[in-house]
Amino acid sequence: MFKILFLSIFFATTVVDCFGQDDGRNKLATIYFMRSTNGTAFNYFSTFIDDSLACHLRNNRYSVHFVAAGLHKLQVRFDGKKPRKRIRTLDINMEAGQSYYISLNGNRNLFADDLFLMEVTTNTASKLMPTLTIDNNCK
Repeated sequence: MFKILFLSIFFATTVVDCFGQDDGRNKLATIYFMRSTNGTAFNYFSTFIDDSLACHLRNNRYSVHFVAAGLHKLQVRFDGKKPRKRIRTLDINMEAGQSYYISLNGNRNLFADDLFLMEVTTNTASKLMPTLTIDNNCK
């Protein structure tokens, strides 16, 4: 009798848990890295999320990344697979279920190229995204 009672309670709670769960993406924030710059001579830009390589992004492409809610440090480089300590970062406190659109920008000057990240609005991203191709395999 005890086994039957235990199994029925276990089964009932397991079924309720399975139907009550979502795929987990509602608990995550979405980052879109977008690159449309032609001004630099580099083949790809390396993007980092919290000091981990997220993507090598080529020109006229974008990538999608899911992260937990909270403060995240974003960085871009034109060389290497590891972040640097002295490169400026874009720090954003991300909320679950929200999307963040990050534009990869470059300024070319006489001695060096300056790369930086800039968060753009949903309106700006909606105009830029149709001109870009998604890159699902950018590592």
